[in-house]
Amino acid sequence: MFITNCLLSSAKSGAIKVTKSVPLGSQLNKGPKTFKEKADEFIQSNVGKKLKLYLLTGTMISYPIGALIANGPLINQTFPLRYNVDYNIGDKLKTLVKEEYERFLGKENRIQKDANITYSVNKSSDMMDSIGKSSMSVRFGAHIALPFYTSFNNLEEASKYCKRNFKTMNYLGKTFSIDWDSESGHKLLEAMVLTDNAKRFVITRDMYANDGYEAYGNRSLSWATWTAFSSIFTFWVHQRSKLCNGSALSFAICYPLFLTCAWFSNTQWHDLYRYMQDIHADHESSHISFDHCAGGKEYYYKMLQRNRIIREFMPSGKELISAAGNIRSERTSFITRYDLLKDVSKEDDELKEVVSGDTW
Repeated sequence: MFITNCLLSSAKSGAIKVTKSVPLGSQLNKGPKTFKEKADEFIQSNVGKKLKLYLLTGTMISYPIGALIANGPLINQTFPLRYNVDYNIGDKLKTLVKEEYERFLGKENRIQKDANITYSVNKSSDMMDSIGKSSMSVRFGAHIALPFYTSFNNLEEASKYCKRNFKTMNYLGKTFSIDWDSESGHKLLEAMVLTDNAKRFVITRDMYANDGYEAYGNRSLSWATWTAFSSIFTFWVHQRSKLCNGSALSFAICYPLFLTCAWFSNTQWHDLYRYMQDIHADHESSHISFDHCAGGKEYYYKMLQRNRIIREFMPSGKELISAAGNIRSERTSFITRYDLLKDVSKEDDELKEVVSGDTW
């Protein structure tokens, strides 16, 4: 009580002055905010949160929507824009396509409206194998561009066409010249002339390789799946982790990092699907008949032969093409496909012995 009375009397006499408390932070002279502070404030604001949401969602759905539209309703417009194709494939090749298509319908018990496909010829030299987009199983249909040399019926046609159109060739991203009158040039022309059996095999193979709904939507659905995972991980690491603590820098690092992982996973998954589909297509086409199997062996043998010859003309050819003629970056090895058809051919030879008569 005595202490309280002393304090009150001191306050009245002015010995103790009562001042209003001022927060310590306001007493310090604050400088302008740094770029990092402004970025952190923005990324944690409502606008920043919406921006992150739109970015992650757009990453997940933009490619699938674009790819499904381009390879679906707009396939008739986008395919000839992306590739240098000619839909006038010639009477003989058109006849082979019609016969193999009817054979496919009969074997698979399908009707025309359930198996839509359009064939063309790729006029460029940058692709020596078929190009296929979309699927026969969707109502928009698949588009197949056969390699240019499938239109050759004899060596003379091959020589005239190549001398007129391929004074310089562009293959595997390399541009080089070929002397078509040389010995190597003549061998290359011979390797471009296919028999009807080889053409039948390729036509049928491409039908099986581009059939089923997976051929239309596999890559798009795979992209949506992997980017959904990457978006979840990006948000969790950026927002919940103590190390990142929701900073703008953490989002700038996490987003491209996990997106790269999603892109890599999607590419590997699609390559695995295409590999299985390629092997399946070779298997189905080679088992149509003995002639189809022989045609498949011829097709891949001449593919390897062409690549071995081109390897000598092409700059850095040895880095891109193996000594056996296999393209090093090819998803499904031509050697593997040729070896598989050789195994089928051995089975066919045994069957021929049984069919021809008593093996005893």
